[in-house]
Amino acid sequence: MEQLFKVFSDKSRLRLFWVLLHGEYCVCELEVFLRMNQSTVSFHLQRLRSEEVLKASKSAQWVHYTVDPKFTQENQRLIEFMREKLAVDGECMEDLKRVERYTSQGMNCKIIADDRDRVVDALGG
Repeated sequence: MEQLFKVFSDKSRLRLFWVLLHGEYCVCELEVFLRMNQSTVSFHLQRLRSEEVLKASKSAQWVHYTVDPKFTQENQRLIEFMREKLAVDGECMEDLKRVERYTSQGMNCKIIADDRDRVVDALGG
């Protein structure tokens, strides 16, 4: 349990977890949503995976991440607490607004790969 709390002691990992509670996304999408570079996102995703908080699946050249259903099942009360606290965090809410704009505009990984700057501009914030 100590390692689990260590993994959640970092704001970047909390933000990643928050976004992934709302859906399955690849590294390129997470980079855009959280305004982080690829190496930072990958580092934090690996830390979350090492504690079996997330699972990954490969689709073509993209690796998609989601919260592991086993983790969700075994930690329902912790997740409820985190949802409550992160839902009022300004930075987490801005991340989620970008996710919602991205989804509502029908964007995807290919669009990010083709014109990352256009996607970043379209998501604002």
